Amino acid sequence: MAEPRSFSITVQVMAIIGGAALAGTMMSLSLVTIPLFLDTNTQVSHMLRQWHRLYSYGHVVMPGLSVGICGLYLYKAMQKRQSQQCRALYTIAGLVTIAMIPFTLTVMWDTNQTLSSLAADDIQKSGTIDPLFGQVQELVASWGRMHFVRSCFPLAGAALGFTGVWEDFTNWPFSFRS
Repeated sequence: MAEPRSFSITVQVMAIIGGAALAGTMMSLSLVTIPLFLDTNTQVSHMLRQWHRLYSYGHVVMPGLSVGICGLYLYKAMQKRQSQQCRALYTIAGLVTIAMIPFTLTVMWDTNQTLSSLAADDIQKSGTIDPLFGQVQELVASWGRMHFVRSCFPLAGAALGFTGVWEDFTNWPFSFRS
């Protein structure tokens, strides 16, 4: 039994809007939140607590969204058996979207671990707040730059997904027939 065309379009729209929203949310952290932390914090313990909460919320929500969006793109790719070009576009869109996870586990790992370790330590009791402030500022700034790069993965996925939609609609009479 053929799938309704409206469901197929819904999957495309959900993947593209989801990927763009994920990228926008992630980029706002690098472009707004991290500069805010760097400009307004005067105590390392406060900056570490803020970064740790940001990281804690983000690593719970964003990888799951990335996996779900990748799943939508891969589902759409499986529907495109007759069009290798569209199938490849949706497959690549899904893989690019989920690439933020291995990027995090490789490129960002050391910075995340260092900041998490510093946040877990009782900075106030160690008496090392002032000497660590510059180091923590640089780590948070570096994290912001890496996070911005990571944000580009779902954005690229959304752009590729949109390209797939464009391919579908430019071949309108043929692309939605099962």
